[in-house]
Amino acid sequence: MSLATFPTQRQHHCQRPQFVTLLNTARHLGYLRFARQAALAWLGTFPGDLPLSLTYAQILLQDGQTQQALPLLEKLCQTDPEYLEAILTCLEAERKVHNLEKGVKNALPSQRRSHFASPSEL
Repeated sequence: MSLATFPTQRQHHCQRPQFVTLLNTARHLGYLRFARQAALAWLGTFPGDLPLSLTYAQILLQDGQTQQALPLLEKLCQTDPEYLEAILTCLEAERKVHNLEKGVKNALPSQRRSHFASPSEL
């Protein structure tokens, strides 16, 4: 009887089309943490994969992490100035940041007023 040896770490290879399908399914089902981690793992191996970098940025946007997505999108647009989907996604992220900043500025005066009694309340 021979003893079998098992590798301590098995390498699983995934073809890119199946991986993209996996990421899109995770995004659609709301498994954003898994999708982020998987995209980062892929990009760690294939850092020049622009479409997957865009997908990662879109996952961040979907997860509400606009501030983290924006620098990635800007870098994509600098790398490929004709990458229309990256440009549109970057514009969407900038709009969200602008609306957030605008919302905070508008909310602050009303919050300050709410802490004081109006003359009619005295």
